Amino acid sequence: MIAVLGDLATSLQPAFIGGNLGTDLLVADASGALVPDLLWHARFPAPEEFSARVDSVLTSLPELILAPQSTHGAGTYKRNFYLRAVTENLDDDSRVWSLRQATAAHSLAINVNHCNPAAGDPEGYLDVDFLPLGAGKHEIARFLQETWQVPASRTLAFGDSGNDLGMLACAGHAWLVSNATAEARQAHPHVTARPHAGGIVDTIANILTKEQ
Repeated sequence: MIAVLGDLATSLQPAFIGGNLGTDLLVADASGALVPDLLWHARFPAPEEFSARVDSVLTSLPELILAPQSTHGAGTYKRNFYLRAVTENLDDDSRVWSLRQATAAHSLAINVNHCNPAAGDPEGYLDVDFLPLGAGKHEIARFLQETWQVPASRTLAFGDSGNDLGMLACAGHAWLVSNATAEARQAHPHVTARPHAGGIVDTIANILTKEQ
């Protein structure tokens, strides 16, 4: 986001930055420096407890071939895997049902959605993301609105896949970038003209121009 604002040649700086699939939240202090939001992070268990719960889920489902992801960076409170897709509709996939049941039993959250090859993911696979309960892009958007009193009407959100849909639903202004997956496009109507960061830059620039 900092790079996007730089492209817009604006003096605006972010007051909040959420990262790692909605597990990390940074807020700007009085000097403008970004520091962890302690209230947000206090909702999660100890990192070793989170990791142990994920391991327990994996042990309980030995028949699933989950390949650890190595391309999206490490995070204290996220574990990411690939699972080969067998159907377009995830509700028809018994493996996804088993994963959701197992994570709920171990007090975890999970995102399962079709990968986006246009964003560097392998084609024909699912993203499987294990998170602590209360984490996620949707939850972090709600936290900002409820705890920090950020109104939905002043909230912009951009996404490119199924795991962004909850976050988009929370925002007053929400778009998919044009390289979004078909799964996401079926669920959200607003799409930018350009892909990747270009679509974000164009949209924010248009909003800033209208507000001047």
